[in-house]
Amino acid sequence: MSISVVHLITGEQLITKVEEIKDSNGESLCFRFIMPMACSLIPNPEDLANPSMNFFAWSPFSSSREFKVAFEKIVAVCDPTWKCFETYVDLVQPLHPILSVEEFEQYK
Repeated sequence: MSISVVHLITGEQLITKVEEIKDSNGESLCFRFIMPMACSLIPNPEDLANPSMNFFAWSPFSSSREFKVAFEKIVAVCDPTWKCFETYVDLVQPLHPILSVEEFEQYK
């Protein structure tokens, strides 16, 4: 997997780089979220048809940038919109590169 929007059973929506963790036999154990950001829409009182996106650290009091999350805590995983992807990469890439040099060049 790569950068995805993840819906959790708590109702939270995250955008994060997602990797699957497997044991030595190749059995899937859980997902690893790398640099997860909670995302939401904030109404724009001046233009109700165009709300703004709000991103903030999923676990703001943790020094960790990677989190293991059990499969049963996830409702859905989907591709982000281009605007959501672009905003996330612009926020995260300078702090903790989530895209390889080649991926970042393709993105630009």
